Amino acid sequence: MPRRLIVGLLVTCTVSAPAVAQDMIAVDWSGTLYAIDSVTGHQFFIDNPGPAGMNSLAKDSRGRIFTAIAIVGGPTVICHIDPDRAMVAPVVKVYLDDIRGMAFGAGDVLYAIYDGPNLADDLYTIDLQAGAAQYVGSTGFPGIQSLAYWNGLLYAYDGGS
Repeated sequence: MPRRLIVGLLVTCTVSAPAVAQDMIAVDWSGTLYAIDSVTGHQFFIDNPGPAGMNSLAKDSRGRIFTAIAIVGGPTVICHIDPDRAMVAPVVKVYLDDIRGMAFGAGDVLYAIYDGPNLADDLYTIDLQAGAAQYVGSTGFPGIQSLAYWNGLLYAYDGGS
């Protein structure tokens, strides 16, 4: 009898337990890393490991986090972020001077939104080994500020339309 009661309580506790928040990491232009509680929306300061000019984050299939850091008068540097140690390490230079969003797609293809000289932002893929940027096409939108990949599709937020 007591054994049945314990099992019943465990099942009840498991079923009624609240959903666990998915951890989120954010970066701001000044190079500060934040953790975000996806349930409450509260942000928590992690550290300020990087230089100013960080823009966008992307996470590959191995869980590694990358950011794009704009260098004034130079190329953008794609860097790996280790949020546990609050460290930023350069991976490759890319000759796109204003990356506004990044996302890894199938096969860990890195997609990037480039805010270049054209009115509409452009979509590129970036080879993290060679630093080569391959033009995919125009997005048709002038103010994309983020990029996400889910279920075989790319999604973006456009703040300029």
